[in-house]
Amino acid sequence: MLAELKISMDKAAFISWAMNDWPRMQAIYIQHLVGSLFCIPSLLGIEDPSVASSLAICGVLSEMGWEMQDAAEMLFVRAFYENGKTLWPDSIVVIFLVHHSLASIIGVPMILHYRDNRSFHWLCVSLMCCFCSFLYSLILHLLWHNRISVQSAICSGSSSGGRGVYKVT
Repeated sequence: MLAELKISMDKAAFISWAMNDWPRMQAIYIQHLVGSLFCIPSLLGIEDPSVASSLAICGVLSEMGWEMQDAAEMLFVRAFYENGKTLWPDSIVVIFLVHHSLASIIGVPMILHYRDNRSFHWLCVSLMCCFCSFLYSLILHLLWHNRISVQSAICSGSSSGGRGVYKVT
């Protein structure tokens, strides 16, 4: 799988890279969780709708800010570090940049035109949970070939469960 993604590391080097990247990944998971939690009042109809909507938009803006910072950091490392291309292989950069650009491309118009729409808030929570699940599953697949993790199952389940709750409410 490493060769298919054109990652020039062997398995031992990739495991070392993933282990060193572990704290950053935990920060990403926490950021997505916090951004999702800001949407909860709107999703459950708690509090005044304008306050709940404003909290949800804070979660979306938090996500967009994180995405811009992470993309800038990734590109900075690739451009100015001697081993930048090894630290951020092309395929991983493409995956992250697609995700980062989608957050901004989708987020800005949605905030401007649909800030009070609960469906938009549900979409944000689902996308934050799905991305965590996808990224975690991809890394585990690269390391251990097709093993499903508990964390990945929880992220997928919470995203699917959220869609089920949305249908009910």
